[in-house]
This record gives sequence, structure tokens and C-alpha cells, in this order.
Amino acid sequence: MKYNFKDIGLIGIAVLFFCGFIMKAYYIPITFDESRTCLYYSQLPIHSIIFYDNPWPTNHVLNSLVIKLFTNIWGISQMVCRIPTLLFSFIYLVYCIKISKIMCNNGFIRISIFIIFLCNPYVNDFFSLARGYGMAISLMMTSIYYLVRFIITPKYALIVYSLGFSFLAVESNFTWLVYFGGLTLCMGLAILYFYKLDKINKEQLVKFVLIEFLITIVTLAFIILPIIKMSSTDQFQYWKGDSFFNVTLVSMFNNFMYSRSYIKIAPEDIMLIWSVLISICLTIGFRLIKNNKSNEFSILSIASILFICTLIVNISQHIILHTPYLIGRTAILYHPLVSFLLSATICFFYNFYSRIVIKIAGIISFLIIIHLSLNFNLKYFAEWWFDKNTFEVINFLKENKKPGEVVELNTHWMFQPSFNFYKTTQHLDWLKLQSDHHENQKDSLWTYYYTFNEEDIKMKPEYHLIKGFEGNSRVIYMLNDSLIIAKKAK
Repeated sequence: MKYNFKDIGLIGIAVLFFCGFIMKAYYIPITFDESRTCLYYSQLPIHSIIFYDNPWPTNHVLNSLVIKLFTNIWGISQMVCRIPTLLFSFIYLVYCIKISKIMCNNGFIRISIFIIFLCNPYVNDFFSLARGYGMAISLMMTSIYYLVRFIITPKYALIVYSLGFSFLAVESNFTWLVYFGGLTLCMGLAILYFYKLDKINKEQLVKFVLIEFLITIVTLAFIILPIIKMSSTDQFQYWKGDSFFNVTLVSMFNNFMYSRSYIKIAPEDIMLIWSVLISICLTIGFRLIKNNKSNEFSILSIASILFICTLIVNISQHIILHTPYLIGRTAILYHPLVSFLLSATICFFYNFYSRIVIKIAGIISFLIIIHLSLNFNLKYFAEWWFDKNTFEVINFLKENKKPGEVVELNTHWMFQPSFNFYKTTQHLDWLKLQSDHHENQKDSLWTYYYTFNEEDIKMKPEYHLIKGFEGNSRVIYMLNDSLIIAKKAK
């Protein structure tokens, strides 16, 4: 695909986003799940990573494998562990540009489409984290791009690329098995539709179906054992939700808002807004299934079918296998699908009401940019907000310790993995860190205790508060001097 002067805006915006991803990866401390991924799962033997010898959902297979490769070459550090996801974020940006160029010829609409795909500050966090979510979204975007190419010109290579990248998305995060199922169903319907229109012959039909079948078998071969192990140990308990509309859509909206409330909206209103928007897009898309006069019409149709097929797989999976509906960070799977659907709808209306649509797209883009700007930060990731003060605590302890002194630090269990990462990778021999635990540790009498203020350790006479963070929502307590002296005397 060639790029020209009109694409400078797209490339420029992509560079800004990529720089933002790099800055967040560099400045924000390693989070709870990242620590376990980098220090443990990515260091397991390759076979153990792929086939889940330790069946815990923190192990996102492709992410663990790539981190293993990078850390074996350069050692374990914050940026080395996050570089794999950053590389995949670059892929996401590239394919967002590519698909926007296919969907519309107007440069301004292309920019609007690009911004829609990057409109979610919560989703954007995952492009800077050493987790498999960012990889999965990037590979999903690549898969959607080749699906669009396949719809325009059915070729064997394109179906292999689309399904192949969706398989890699599954290996990045098993949640994306829902998308793989939806894509496979969507692709099958498209193939049958092309055969009905005589766009492909019987021999091509058989080959296309055979390709789908083989890639599906390969995917199942890689994920069936991990899924069985996770199910047998009840690892799906962490994402339970009672319905798609009540949980997934509300969760997506709340995460999109990034804890910022411009106006007060009740959950039922959120569901209504989502339902109306998606219904409009789907209604138009399905009415155009028989209309093949332009790529925009075909793209809107396939965007509608892909969304519905994924939703059908998601609901069927819940009913048949009793797996939970997607919630929280697992619900970001729907972000590219909804963005694709909305973008395709904008392109469709542009063909008939170009001036009005350009103005509407401009307003949408402006509001999105404002929202992203207000929520951009270099302190924390929304999902793991509680780890934002790790660097400050370490620096505080380092500045206040005496030369040669070993500092004892106990923490609430949610903070421990982040501190353990830096103690291990930065060789902080002066820091003695309490091992991982879930039990309350207020009576352990370690020199320093870092916790949430809700733990109310201030009621213990052995400790006194020495420093608070974020309005004292997180606090450091210190053992009273007399007890410290007594400990040293022993």
C-alpha cells in the first residue's frame, strides 16, 4: 500500500501515540501481574509456557515467550519486559492506518477513523504493559485488516493471514478465542455468500473451507490443554459476569471514561446508548449485505456480521460451557469490533452526506482528543492504579536509610509483586522484603509497613505514620524506635 502527502497527518498522529506508549512504559512502575509474568512465567521452559504446566491466567503464552526471548538476550528489566508489547503497539498503529485507507478515500475521514480506533485511554494502557492484551488487540486489528482485504478480493493468502493472526491473538490471550470463533463463523458465511454470487467456484469454495478447518484444528491443538487445565482449577472465576449487556457494555463504558465523570449516567442509560448505536450500525450493515456497489457497503456489512458472530460465540460459550461474560480488561476484546463497526458506518454515510459527515466526524474526533488528553498520565495504569507509588516508596526508603543498613519492608499483598520486581532486577540488597502473602501482617513488627489506610494499622501502638501518598490513601508506617532498638539488640 502506497502512502502519499495526504497520509502525513495519519503518520504524525501515529508517531505521537507511539511516543506516548513508550513514555508510559518507561515512567510507570511495573504492575502486579507484570511482575509475575516477567519474573516467573516468562522464565519457565518453553513447553511449560505453551501447555500451561502451571495453569494460571497470568501466563499469556505469546507474551511470555517473547519476553523470555528478550530477557535471555538483554536480562530482566522494566523496559526489556515491556518492549515486546511496544513493538506490537506499533503493528496496531500501522494496521489502523492501513484499514482507514481502505475504508475511505477522504483524508479527514481517515484521520477520524484512526482516532476512533485509538479513542480509549483504558485500552491504550495495554500497549505499554508487559501483558498479552496489547499483543492480542494488535494481532486482532491485523486479522480484521486482512478480513477486509479478503472481502474485497477473495484470495487464499488473505484468509490464511486473517485466521493466522487471529490464532496468534488467541496465543497472546485466551480471551480472544471468542474473536477467533466469531471470525471463523463470519469468514464461513462470507465464503458461502461469495459462492452464491459466483465470485468463487466450487473448487475455491472447498479450498477456502479446508483452510478454515485446518487453522481451526491447529488453534484447538494449542489451546485445548491449557483451557482444560484452567477450567479444572476454576481459573475463570476472575471474570464472572451475569450478562453481556449488564456487564460487558457497562464495563466497556466505565473503562473508557477512565474514572472521569463528565456527566452522571446510570448503568441502564449506558446500556441504552450502546444498544441504540450498535443497533443502528447493524441494521444498516445487514440491509447492505446484498449490495456490492462499493467497498464501503461491503465493509459495513462485514463489520456488522463480524460483530454479531463474535457476540453469538460469546453468548453460546457462556450458555454451553458456563464461561463468564467478558468484564473489565477482558472486555477490551470488543473495542476494535465496535470501532470497526462505527467507522464503517461513518464511511457509509459519507457517500451520501459528505459535508455533514465530515462535520460530525470532526466533532467526534475533537471530543476524543480532549478526552485522551485529559486522561493521559505518566503515573499509573488504570487497571493497576494501586502500584503508582512504588518508585516513590523505594526512593523514600533509600534516602532515609543509614549507610550499610538493611531496610525491612512489609507491604499489603497487592503491592508486594511490584516491589519484588525491582528488588530482584535492580539487585536492591539493602532491601529486605516480606514474602508474598494474603494474610494481614500488622503484627509482624517489620521496620516499615506500606499499605492502604483502610487496613487501619495506625491503631496499633507499635507503629506510627511517617508518610502518606495520594491524600493518605496509601501510607507508610514505621515501627516505634524502642522496638527497633530492641530488635537490633537481639
